[in-house]
Amino acid sequence: MDIVDSSVRLIPYRIENDKLTLFVRLTPKGGWNGLDGIKQSANGKGWLKARVCAVSEDGKANAALEELLAKTFDVSKSAVTIVSGHASRNKHVEITAKIAAIIIVLNGLVLIDK
Repeated sequence: MDIVDSSVRLIPYRIENDKLTLFVRLTPKGGWNGLDGIKQSANGKGWLKARVCAVSEDGKANAALEELLAKTFDVSKSAVTIVSGHASRNKHVEITAKIAAIIIVLNGLVLIDK
């Protein structure tokens, strides 16, 4: 088993062209707004697990996710954009501000089994 490879795969983000792309697994109608940690999918990819109270109708859960991430990482709402997965629980979210600070927060999150 290659330890370095497996740990890299659990990182729920990618950095390209001064943009951070987060890989988010969203639970709409989750009871509260917040981040639950990092989840490993069956293929070994890492996802930031998030939940919002909003329903998944009319983009309400997506808007709530963008607001949650902006507030959590202390960036403007305009710096957070869902770039893929609008109709899916698995989303790619682009953030264009405070990348270094966000990575520090992400690296401090716990790997969860659920």
